[in-house]
Amino acid sequence: MHKLSCFVKVLATIHTSIEPQNCTSNSVSKYKDKFEFAHRLEYITIMGGRDYQINHFSAKQLDDICEKINDIWYYGDRKKSVISENCSINTNCFNNSFHELLHVVFNDFRYDSNTYDIHLFNEIAGKFYSDIYQPIRHIPAGFELWKNKMHCFKKITITGISTNIIGLGIAMFCSNASCVLICFCILSMLLFCISLFLLIRIDKHSKRIFR
Repeated sequence: MHKLSCFVKVLATIHTSIEPQNCTSNSVSKYKDKFEFAHRLEYITIMGGRDYQINHFSAKQLDDICEKINDIWYYGDRKKSVISENCSINTNCFNNSFHELLHVVFNDFRYDSNTYDIHLFNEIAGKFYSDIYQPIRHIPAGFELWKNKMHCFKKITITGISTNIIGLGIAMFCSNASCVLICFCILSMLLFCISLFLLIRIDKHSKRIFR
C-alpha cells in the first residue's frame, strides 16, 4: 500500500499543476477532474500520518481507485492533442518531494525532470495500472475470501470444542444422559468434519493467493 499512498500524492500534485487556458474547451476541465479523487485519498494519509493500512480499502474500493487511475491514461491519451493545446503546466508544483515519490513508485522509471507535460502524466498513470496493479489484481479479492473462510472456520471450530466440553460435562455429572450424550457426539463429529473440509479449502486457497 506504500506505492499507492505515494502515487495519490503524485496525482494530487499533477491536479494542482494543470491550468486550463481556453474556456471554450471542456476537455482540459474533464481531464483535470479525473485527478480530483487523489486529493481526497491524499487527505487520508495526511490526517493519519502514515500509509494506508493493508485492510483500509476493500477489494472493490481498491479496484475502483485503480480503474480511475487507468481512466486518466485512457482519456488523456485520446485527447492529448486538445489538452496540450488548451492548458499550461505550473512547473513550480514539482519539487524534490515529487521526484522522490515518483522514484518510490517507479524505481526504474526514467524521465526528463525538466519536462512536465500531458504525455508524462498519461504515461505514469498507465504504467501504474499495467505494471503495478494488474499483476496483483487477483490478490485483494482472494485475500478477502480467505479471511472470510478463516473466520467461518474459527467459529465452527470453537463451536465444536464447546460442544465437546459440554458433552463431557454431561457425561461426568449425569448418569442417565446417554441419549443426550450421543446427540452431542454426533454434532461434534459433524462440526469436526465441516472444520476439516474448510481447512482443506483454506489451504488450497492460500496456496493460490500467496504463490
